[in-house]
Amino acid sequence: SSMLMAQHGPLRLATCAASQDAFTFAAAPGLLVWRSFVEDPVSLFPRAWKLADAVSELAAASPQSSVSPQHNLRNQREEYVSVVLPDAGRSLNCEHFKSYGEGHELTYFRGNRNLPSLVLPVVEWLEALPAVQREVFEGRSQRGRKTDRPLEWRLTLNRYQVRDIEAPRAGFPWHRDIEANGASTMIVGLGTAGRIQFAENTEGELDGMKYDAGEEPEPCVDVTLAPGDLLVLTGKARWDMIHRVVGEDEAAAAAAGDAEGRARMEIVLGCW
Repeated sequence: SSMLMAQHGPLRLATCAASQDAFTFAAAPGLLVWRSFVEDPVSLFPRAWKLADAVSELAAASPQSSVSPQHNLRNQREEYVSVVLPDAGRSLNCEHFKSYGEGHELTYFRGNRNLPSLVLPVVEWLEALPAVQREVFEGRSQRGRKTDRPLEWRLTLNRYQVRDIEAPRAGFPWHRDIEANGASTMIVGLGTAGRIQFAENTEGELDGMKYDAGEEPEPCVDVTLAPGDLLVLTGKARWDMIHRVVGEDEAAAAAAGDAEGRARMEIVLGCW
């Protein structure tokens, strides 16, 4: 395994960078899963949670909030607070949404200079991944952009808390990630396991959230991300399908009881 240094010690990532080590899905071409990508997710989870706590506290102390013009929920008034986060001697700019979609917490970091030190080892691994390099090259070529410039990254931290011990943990409704988020979407699951479903997009052009109250999409892929697993969206899975994070069902929430053990996070990276 590779030993890459992150803040507060080494973050161990699997060395399986070759695409043949990934699980693939016939029903969702371009969807790749690496199991146990982060070899020690138990130590990464509290560090990611602490980072989200720091942003949340700074946002709560800010009197200013704005309405987002461009996120996955473009037709909803999604309010965010601009936050400057101290990180290993740097100042990072980010946008914090206290309640997003079905009620989870989201923080958005734009550009390489705003990437928290915690995720830099992950970015280093992902930017060497052939599937990601290929998707960026093809996307840039189609859009007439320079294909040889360095990758530009964005990070979304999704935090699915259990605020009420009797209430189910929120999910994230059906959507296609907006184009600005990146040519490829890369998701690392932390905390408790989470389910992500994929379906064909039958609505034509979609950049963001599915709002049509008509027929409920029929999932053709249902993948459970264990803590430390990596999910990568390229090709059809990225551009022509929609996906959602499945929230807890009420029976599971009632049976679990423990709020802390049901919380989860996603480190979501995208690049152009």
